[in-house]
Amino acid sequence: MRRTRAPSKFCGHWLSWGSTATCSPNDVEEPDAWGLLLADFARHAGKAHAAEGVPEGQGLDRTLQLFHREFAAPTDTPS
Repeated sequence: MRRTRAPSKFCGHWLSWGSTATCSPNDVEEPDAWGLLLADFARHAGKAHAAEGVPEGQGLDRTLQLFHREFAAPTDTPS
């Protein structure tokens, strides 16, 4: 992953039915770096749920379970 001095946005998602996601891989040069970014994002989500009262490990486990289910049987096709 390229290290830059200035922060940059690499992904955004609007939550709604028929949601839209945008990703700009300009700062993610290697495909395997996405794994690092996704894992980090999942951990941040676990911490956010923990702040709302869901045990951090439980929130992360639930996130990962759905992540694997979604890969096995996608509910949407990226365009």
